[in-house]
Amino acid sequence: MRLIDRRQRKPSPDFLEGRFATLAFIVVVAAAYLTMFIAASNREGVPFFPWWEITLLILLGVVYCFLNLRPEFLIDAAPGLAGQLLYFGTVYGLAFWIGILGDAQGQIWLLFLPAIGQAAEHSIGMLVVISIVCLAAATAIFYVAYDELNYQIPLFVSPAVFFVAAFYQIAVRERNSRMQIEVLAAKLREANHKLSLYAEKIEELAVIRERNRMAREIHDSLGHYLTVVNVQIGAARAILSQNQERAVDALDKAQRLTQEGLQEVRQSVSMLRESRDLRPLAESLPELIELTRAAGIETTLSIEGDARPLPPRLAQGIYRTVQEALTNIRKHAEAGRAWVALDWSQPEQITLEVRDDGRGADNLEGGFGLLGIQERISLLGGKLAIETAPGAGFSLMATLPSGEEVLDDEP
Repeated sequence: MRLIDRRQRKPSPDFLEGRFATLAFIVVVAAAYLTMFIAASNREGVPFFPWWEITLLILLGVVYCFLNLRPEFLIDAAPGLAGQLLYFGTVYGLAFWIGILGDAQGQIWLLFLPAIGQAAEHSIGMLVVISIVCLAAATAIFYVAYDELNYQIPLFVSPAVFFVAAFYQIAVRERNSRMQIEVLAAKLREANHKLSLYAEKIEELAVIRERNRMAREIHDSLGHYLTVVNVQIGAARAILSQNQERAVDALDKAQRLTQEGLQEVRQSVSMLRESRDLRPLAESLPELIELTRAAGIETTLSIEGDARPLPPRLAQGIYRTVQEALTNIRKHAEAGRAWVALDWSQPEQITLEVRDDGRGADNLEGGFGLLGIQERISLLGGKLAIETAPGAGFSLMATLPSGEEVLDDEP
C-alpha cells in the first residue's frame, strides 16, 4: 500500500469552507459569552451570576449552537416558509433569553449575527428582514435589561449587521457561481466524451463507406470484364475443334478484353486516389454496347438531348450502372436484345433506362450487382425503378439529379 504524506493531502473547497464556517461561528459565540462573563465580573456592587444561572446559560448556548450548526433540524420540520420562520423564531428566541439572563452584558448581541448567514441562503428579501430583526432584537434586550430605550444601540450594532449581511451575500453568490461553473464543467466533459464517441463512429462509418465504394468498383469494373472474358473463352472452347479461325478470334477478343479490364482496374485505382480524369459518356458508353454485342446480344444505344458536362461522380455513376446492368443481362437474362437509353433533355435531371427481352424474374432479389446499382443511385440522390416478370424481360429506370446538388465526393 502506498503511503501518502499528510502534507500532500488537499481537502476539497467545500470541506474547508464548512470547517471555516463552523470555526468562525464557535469563535463568535465564545466571544459573546466571554465578554458577557468578563463584564458581569467587573460590575461593582452586583454579585456574579449564580451557579444555576451559569448552568442555564451554558445549556441554552449549547442548544443555540446545535440549531445554528444544524439548521435543517428546524427548517425541514415544516414545509416552505413555515420551516424558515420556525428556525429564525427559535434561534432569535434563544439568543434573546440568553441576553436577558446575562443582563445584556458585554457583546452578547453578537449571538444575533449568525442567523443572518442562514437568511442569505434564501433570498435578498429574507436577508433584509432578518437584518432588521437583528437590530430590533439587540435593542430590545438592552431595553428589557435596563428598562430604558437606548438609541445608541442600533447605531452601535448596525455596522456589524450590515457588514455580516454583505459578507454572507457575497459568499453565497461566489459559492453559487462556483457550483454553476462545476456543473458547466461537468456538462462540458460529458459533451467532449460524446463528441469523441461521435468522432469514432464517424470514422467507422467512413471506413465502411470506403469499403463499400471499393467493393462496387471491383465488382462493376473487374467483374464485368471477367464475365465477358469467360463468355469468349467458353465460346472458343466450344468451337475450337470445328472452326479454329473463329476460336482464335474469340481468344483474341478475350485477350483484348483482359487488357481493357486491366486498364479499367488502373482507372478505378486512379479514381480511388481521387483522380477525376474521366472520358465523356458519349465515348465510354458505346464501348459497353460493343462488348454486349460481342457476347451475341443485339444491343442499341439511344441518347436524347444535347450532351453537357457532368460532375465526375454523376458521370462515373451512370457509367457503372450501365456496365453492371449489361453484365447482368449477359450473365442471367438469356436475352436476344437489349436497349440502353440516356435522356438528358431536361436541364435538372437525367433519365437512364436499360432493358432486355430476356426471361425476366418473379422477384427483385438480386445479387451484389443489383445491390450495387441501388446503393450507387441512392448515393447520387436519384430514384430507381425496376420492372420484371417471368418471360417479360427486365427493365431498369433511374432518374438522377444533374444540378449543383450532386456533390463531387465519391463515385
